[in-house]
Amino acid sequence: MTLTTTLKWIYGPASCYRLPSDRTLHPKQLAEQLSQQQIQQSDLVYGHALFGLHRHLDCSCRYFTMLRDPVRRVASHYFYHKERYPNSPLSSNRAGLPSNGDSLLLRSTKPLRNDFAAFGLTERFDESLFLFRNRLDWRSLPFYVRRKVNSKRPAVEELPADTVEAVQQQNLLDTDLYRFAKKHFERTINAEFSGLNPTLSRFRRWNRLAQSVAPPLLWLYRTGRSLLPGLRTPEH
Repeated sequence: MTLTTTLKWIYGPASCYRLPSDRTLHPKQLAEQLSQQQIQQSDLVYGHALFGLHRHLDCSCRYFTMLRDPVRRVASHYFYHKERYPNSPLSSNRAGLPSNGDSLLLRSTKPLRNDFAAFGLTERFDESLFLFRNRLDWRSLPFYVRRKVNSKRPAVEELPADTVEAVQQQNLLDTDLYRFAKKHFERTINAEFSGLNPTLSRFRRWNRLAQSVAPPLLWLYRTGRSLLPGLRTPEH
């Protein structure tokens, strides 16, 4: 959700369209739910969906995404649901694919290498934003506001070793994919940027300032949008 604040800052809230939350929809079914008006009015379509939506749209598309360390992702998902939805049927939300090993891994890495304008890593968030800015021609600095940060949950480093190992064993392909992504990301950053650290330091100072003034501005915007129909934007 933190990335969403950047995207709405870059593209503008009215130009961002959030996809339906049903992640099981085939890309063709998803495309059929999108009206031409929604597509034409949106500079950005975002959300969680199966890859391949571009094949069913009458417009050019560029993909970008964030990947996360599998252990940190599982831990975050677990503690988020434990706090927010203690009765969530996690056992019924499981899904799996046959363990085809190298074949499935190759199918996963191919789109990242060939079809995505860029991909970033959550653990290297700021660098990822600058890569997106470079690849997607963002003119503004990619400011963001941290959202849905659970400061009460234990860090991954504090989890029992056997718990971490169990998560890794259940996510072997995700771990291999993330290992590939880290190497590719590192090569990309080194190839496209020189002397990025001073730029990141300045950006982080500016972003801390932006985070301090953003909440009241967002409140004013949302209040005005609810009071004045002319300011309303599509639900995202």
